[in-house]
Amino acid sequence: MESSKIVCPHCGSHNCFHEEVGEGVTSYLCMSCGYTSNDLFKTDTIELTAYEQPMPELYKAIKYVDSERGITWYPTVMNAPNLGLVFVDGAEETDWKWKAAPAVDVAEDEKEKYPIPGQPGEYYTKRVDMSLAKDFEQNEFTEACRYIGLIK
Repeated sequence: MESSKIVCPHCGSHNCFHEEVGEGVTSYLCMSCGYTSNDLFKTDTIELTAYEQPMPELYKAIKYVDSERGITWYPTVMNAPNLGLVFVDGAEETDWKWKAAPAVDVAEDEKEKYPIPGQPGEYYTKRVDMSLAKDFEQNEFTEACRYIGLIK
């Protein structure tokens, strides 16, 4: 399926992608502000409330309600297993940043610490190294993705 760009309702950027991912379901991701949504995130529904249940309080506090589409947007979590992790980190809705941690090679003598679930004798070759994590400002999502190598 092919993606195209729209103006992000959250930040106004022209770097927001949308793509039809299923029958009547469109997914959205803004590469400027880092917010994401889809047509299943209908605002004020039981399904959305259930989706939010396990979500960190910070993500719920900084969500964005898109009244034009009737959907809710959340900061994304970019988990690229061979590259690293980008996520929101902070104490409250007025005090948060993007955190980016790159993936590093697992040393041969440490591989048994990283078994692949359901695959006996198989081990991950990369792991996220939080000691190399860096903070990025709220408007620096792209830079956070660049730090882990997701964007060149």
